[in-house]
Amino acid sequence: MEPLQAPPLEESPFLDPIALKHALGPYATCFQIIQVDTLDSTQNALRRHIPSLSSPTCLVARHQLAGRGRQGKVWHSHAEHSLTFSLWWVFDCLPHELTTLNLLVSLAVAYALEQAGISGIQLKWPNDLLRQGGKVGGIIAELFPMPNHHSGAIIGIGLNLYASALQMQVDRPIADLTTNHGIPQRATLLGLILAQLATLLQKNPRWHGELEAAWLARCSHYHQPVTLQLPDQSQVLGRCIGLAPSGGVRVAHNDGRIVTYHGGDISLLQETA
Repeated sequence: MEPLQAPPLEESPFLDPIALKHALGPYATCFQIIQVDTLDSTQNALRRHIPSLSSPTCLVARHQLAGRGRQGKVWHSHAEHSLTFSLWWVFDCLPHELTTLNLLVSLAVAYALEQAGISGIQLKWPNDLLRQGGKVGGIIAELFPMPNHHSGAIIGIGLNLYASALQMQVDRPIADLTTNHGIPQRATLLGLILAQLATLLQKNPRWHGELEAAWLARCSHYHQPVTLQLPDQSQVLGRCIGLAPSGGVRVAHNDGRIVTYHGGDISLLQETA
């Protein structure tokens, strides 16, 4: 018996096609972009369609009802004031070789937002984007082993275009991408982000000194006293001194030990006082 096929996605274009094509530039024909009006989450929907996906495929939703964040958290969105999408990409390497994928994706998004004229973007390890002290975007990446030593990745990205419509749903400070010119156009942002992702991911992601320097230059907690809440709910206090080649964060403890951590939620120490 053949496995059940997920029903086809009902497309409902809502993005300006001219603005999207212009922002994609030379990558305009490289992506299959599927636009839908409403679904549970782009991440879940792409997972259901893995057997039929070509690479790369972007699923963008005008509204998500059950968006997903890191560590099982909910990602809240708004039908008009958010940009939420997921990207399917296939790599010619095994999943354990992709430990810096979150860092690369967050850097690509930062590049794209800056290209769009949005200032003040900071990165929070391992995959959050901040602006003016609040969270403006989040990333979730899931890896799937595939035949012939390949890996599939579903990379989910959510951005707050306008915070006032979202703050009532969220119990922590958030920020948005509004500028002096108003709310940025979703089609332009999506195209710029996909183009930057293609630039960094079209070859197997290789983390090197230039990328690390670019990431740390935007890091909100580099050389700062931090607290790191580990997955077992214990806390680590120290100073963030950089990144390990594996993508982990390096923390200098007060007793002189330097430890690399690969999981947890980091914040500036004064934020928890």
